[in-house]
Amino acid sequence: YVRNRKATQNLSADLNSFGFKATFFHGGLPTLEKTKKLDDWTHERTPIMVATTAFGMGIDKANVYLVIHINLPESLESYYQEAGRAGRDDKPSNAIIIYNEQDKINLKNQFIKTLPKVEFLKFLYRKLSSFFQISYGEGAFTTHQFNFNAFCLHYNFNPTLVYNGINTLDRMGVLKLSQQFRQITKVQFISSPKNTLFYLEKDIRTSVIGKIILRLYSGIFESAANINLALIQSKTQQSQETIINTLKTLEQTGIISLSLSNTDASLTFIVPREDHKTINRIAKTVEKHNQKKKQQVALVLDYINNTKICKSVQLAHYLGEKSTVVCGICSVCVVPDLQLTKTDIEQLANQIKIVLKETALSSREIVENLNFTESKVLYVLNLLLEQNRLVINLKNQYQLN
Repeated sequence: YVRNRKATQNLSADLNSFGFKATFFHGGLPTLEKTKKLDDWTHERTPIMVATTAFGMGIDKANVYLVIHINLPESLESYYQEAGRAGRDDKPSNAIIIYNEQDKINLKNQFIKTLPKVEFLKFLYRKLSSFFQISYGEGAFTTHQFNFNAFCLHYNFNPTLVYNGINTLDRMGVLKLSQQFRQITKVQFISSPKNTLFYLEKDIRTSVIGKIILRLYSGIFESAANINLALIQSKTQQSQETIINTLKTLEQTGIISLSLSNTDASLTFIVPREDHKTINRIAKTVEKHNQKKKQQVALVLDYINNTKICKSVQLAHYLGEKSTVVCGICSVCVVPDLQLTKTDIEQLANQIKIVLKETALSSREIVENLNFTESKVLYVLNLLLEQNRLVINLKNQYQLN
């Protein structure tokens, strides 16, 4: 499981390049493609599925023995359901979460920092009403064409925060945002990097737009990227019409492949405009929802940080069960006590840096050069990676950063 659609494609491609048979799955795929991918996975033709949480509803495959979360789950409920898809035939299986300290920060940034507070919803609602020139007491059941990117650019808003805010107003019955908004403009450079740069140099405007896109979207030569036209507009100081026409020209000349969506959505106001009064009626519900989301994230962090209580026992307590029977097989139950003090960690870290000063080494080679157990060396290597004091090269060797 990964967080977003692009990650499903990238990780699937990586796995295939390493010789594994993998495919990807997310909510944006056509229905026929989803059906085929699920059938290939179910019948072992493609044994590894890299997916967002869109993959899971109604899936009941007995012989799944490994579920890996590359990103931290947003709640223990979702993690319990997703991890619970492993081992349904009662054979040994594993559920693994892979994370570092930055992932904890990313989880808070994605699900906590972008929660729309009541005061922001009041401000957003007033700006939307002004944007569409709706007078006080009017506007109920009126529908307006809505260019989301233009709106965010006009008021210098954070797009994610605005999107979450409008979704909240939608969920509370204040507004209705059309699903057309979910359509996205996609671009992939299909010509070689050398030919692309040669072509871009022929025209100054094309060069500016093309190079900004290349700078903003890494990996755009390998896979299609979702393009934010408003962001490109702000970076290039060109109109969206000019940007779109440039993209069409690049498509016609074989430099890019282009999937150009209609950037307009429709926004329907359900109730008359009453500014603060409109939002005050939903304020308690909004605050309750935000508090629940904060609690969900906090519980996920508590779960991964708790290295004292058996993971199965933690989940059982969360689900309201009183079981205290340890599983004997989770990371808490089986990991030996490393008995490393802060001084030990710093001493071992210094020795690792010394042996890596001359050349990059594999973890096995590092262990052979030190008088510490393998488990302690691997533990400190992971710490140094998290602190960006070490990196792993293409040969899977550790080297100083």
